[in-house]
Amino acid sequence: MQSWIRPLALDDIPQVVLLGSQMHQESIFRDMDYSPKKLMELLERMAVGSRELFAFVYDDKGVRGFIAGFISAHFFGDDLSSGDFALYVDPEYRGERAGPALVKAYVAYCRDMGVKDIRLGVSAGIDDERVAQVYRGLGFTTEFTGYRLT
Repeated sequence: MQSWIRPLALDDIPQVVLLGSQMHQESIFRDMDYSPKKLMELLERMAVGSRELFAFVYDDKGVRGFIAGFISAHFFGDDLSSGDFALYVDPEYRGERAGPALVKAYVAYCRDMGVKDIRLGVSAGIDDERVAQVYRGLGFTTEFTGYRLT
């Protein structure tokens, strides 16, 4: 794992909650409720070593981005599947190495945990085409379509 990427630590949580607020305001979900307390509680579970809930941060003299994910048994059987809650990089650090490095850490962790079905989503409405381009460049393919009732 690259030196600027590391697992989420308890001390990182305030910075990730702040980035979560930025993501919320920048995303299509900005008109929905944002609960720093709920996010903090989820991040605490990720930071204490939960196998099923995990997060990595991009640390460049402070947390500048994060990826948070989960692992669970697939709906159809016992093989493991993964998904992400969020991937966010501070706008000042986009277009560099942060996003791809976070995704690579996510993939490496999932492989280490024996995940057979590694998935990422694009749903926040923040430069979706750029995110899709990065994901495709890292070997991901488009496998599903999501719909939202508005």
